[in-house]
Amino acid sequence: MQPASRILIILLGYTLISEYLADFLAKKFHNNMPVYHVYAPVQFFTISLYFNDSIEEFKKKNIGWYIGIAGVIVSLLNSLFLQPFNTFNSYFLLFSGFVIISMSLFAFYKILENDDVGVLNNPHFWFNFILLFFWSTTYIFWSLFKILGERFPQIMSTYVNIILFSVSALTYLGFGLVFLFYPKKKAT
Repeated sequence: MQPASRILIILLGYTLISEYLADFLAKKFHNNMPVYHVYAPVQFFTISLYFNDSIEEFKKKNIGWYIGIAGVIVSLLNSLFLQPFNTFNSYFLLFSGFVIISMSLFAFYKILENDDVGVLNNPHFWFNFILLFFWSTTYIFWSLFKILGERFPQIMSTYVNIILFSVSALTYLGFGLVFLFYPKKKAT
């Protein structure tokens, strides 16, 4: 398995731990926002490292490292000065979503430009597709959340968890399928 793919496995493990911790804090203290203030920049940094290893132009100049470090700094500044640890860090999540969507689109461009094995056989095509699906969907949802919440509070309170759970479940199912069908190296 390529190093970039291994980075995503680490991210999935970290995500699982964070979600369990967030669930525990939500039940015990009725506030799990501090978990997401820590999880979001680590997730952003890890995804940036994935792109650093999967995009040759990023790898040559360590662009993913720079983007990841900049994201951690933005998150820290957001948490210290704009949205404290006990609140939803929506500003950073919107920033994160925009940057990850941009990196995914650039990765798509590079995959299509260098298509030598077939796009559908390239696991990085599918990883990018999944990341683009997740971040585009949640980005749109978070962007419209306030507007829809004010206009349709009953609908939003009823369906918000269902929508987010469904998008997350499809994302993790997608990652699982890509890893399940990951091209095997031939034994020598």
